Amino acid sequence: MKANKKQIRPRRRLFDHINGFIWLAPSFLGVTLFYIVPFGVIIYYSLIDNPIQRNFVFMDNFSSLFQNTAFRLAAINTLKFSVVAVPLAVVLALMLALLLEARIPLKSQFRTFFLSPLMVPVASVVLIWRGLFHF
Repeated sequence: MKANKKQIRPRRRLFDHINGFIWLAPSFLGVTLFYIVPFGVIIYYSLIDNPIQRNFVFMDNFSSLFQNTAFRLAAINTLKFSVVAVPLAVVLALMLALLLEARIPLKSQFRTFFLSPLMVPVASVVLIWRGLFHF
């Protein structure tokens, strides 16, 4: 009887592994199809001169990009915006969260007033899908 249990365990373990891979396969396929393949295509296109002639130019595209004044201006503006906007958004979100948790009069009405615009789009989408599935 013990020998029979030892044979079943490896088979069960193998079945569990195969079953796990089957359940993970759609996720792996989606990640590969929508993230890894497009990333590889972008890398490929960045190393050739154009999609028709396909001449390999390696880093020439990047050197010409960094010599472009419009690109440098756009990169500097993006950097300035990120340095200002990201910390400001974090600080404002923290202050608002603290305000929502503070002991203030009409706290529940303030929460309702503030959070209802966040809930209305979700509720409308739910109602639309609910209506679509009832037909």
